[in-house]
Amino acid sequence: MDVYIGAWGPDYPDPHTNAGTFAYNPDNSDAANATGLLAWRNSWDTGGLTDKTAAAVVENDRDVRQQMYSDIQAEFRGTSPFAVMFQKIEQAAMRDNVQNVNLGGATTAVSYWPITK
Repeated sequence: MDVYIGAWGPDYPDPHTNAGTFAYNPDNSDAANATGLLAWRNSWDTGGLTDKTAAAVVENDRDVRQQMYSDIQAEFRGTSPFAVMFQKIEQAAMRDNVQNVNLGGATTAVSYWPITK
């Protein structure tokens, strides 16, 4: 494959939501049925990024983990069939008297219970 163009958004605010989707493909067989992994859906052999991604997700040292994901991202940009062109953003408007609104860093992270007016 030369290139993949499609839409995708993170599920939770952590770098693994990107690395685990784009750079992780431990079993490229049809039997794996790993439909949540874009690398699998596109039959992309990650060329070693799968092992690096598996190691990064369990790293406990925050600084080391950050560097691991930065390294994964840099290698990914140079080798992957994915062309990341845009980042989806959403805006919210509210009155000045509305407090404690947190739309979260992902689609499932919105909480309405702390909002006051």
